[in-house]
Amino acid sequence: TVDNQNNERHLSSYHNFCGVGFQDASTSCKYPCPSGSIDECPPGMLCYFNTQCDFKDHLDSRPTRNPSPFPKSKAPTVSPLSSEDLAKLSFFCGKDWSDA
Repeated sequence: TVDNQNNERHLSSYHNFCGVGFQDASTSCKYPCPSGSIDECPPGMLCYFNTQCDFKDHLDSRPTRNPSPFPKSKAPTVSPLSSEDLAKLSFFCGKDWSDA
C-alpha cells in the first residue's frame, strides 16, 4: 500500500549519510543527511543512501527539562594597548577625508 511504501522510504532515510565515497559514509557515520540532499553535507561530500549507519544513533534519547548551561569562558583580557596607542590608531593620512 501507499502507507507501507511511505513508511519504508522514511525508515530508509535513517541510513543516508555523507562521505567522500560510499565506504567513507558507511564507516564514519558522522554526517547524517536524512532528506537525501547534498545540501546537508559538508563541502566535498555527497549523500549516500542505504549505508550501515543509523540516524537514530545521533538522536538524544529524551529532551532535558532545562536548557544546557552556557560553557564557562575566561574573563575578558585587558587590551595590551595603552589609551595613547589607541588614540594614535584613530589618525590616518590621505589626500582628503574619503582617502584617509
